[in-house]
Amino acid sequence: MTQLKPEAFKLWLPSELQPTAGCDNRLAAHKWDLWHAQALDAINEIHSHLHLWSHMSGWDTSLPPLLDSQVRHMGDMERQGTGTISWIWLDSHVDNSSSENEQVQDFEWCKACMCANHWLEEVDLLLKEMQRVIVFLRWQAEWWSERHSSRAPELTA
Repeated sequence: MTQLKPEAFKLWLPSELQPTAGCDNRLAAHKWDLWHAQALDAINEIHSHLHLWSHMSGWDTSLPPLLDSQVRHMGDMERQGTGTISWIWLDSHVDNSSSENEQVQDFEWCKACMCANHWLEEVDLLLKEMQRVIVFLRWQAEWWSERHSSRAPELTA
């Protein structure tokens, strides 16, 4: 029986395929579904940003500039008992009464929370995977050591 060598196989890259090469209709349908879903996600994202942007318009003209020296949380002033509270904590011109505004903020907060939780889960999975790799490599090192020690008498004879 002849042994097949991987390096002997022709690797068909997309650039080497002829434009007339056929494609399974099921694959084309799956590809279309994927593109359609990606387009809907992109439109949803644009809609969300435009909605949020519409609620933020006008803030740049009605609010004073926030200087770097003013960026600190209220706890800093309370603990120290000195200094002035930044205008951002005292400003009453911002209209937060709109229920639609609250819904947009809640929605954006939920999305940010979901994204943060997703990445925490990804980090957790990655750490577990790294631990499994370490365990596997230790096992493999022991396995190679055992093979070496079992063959050592043959090599010296």
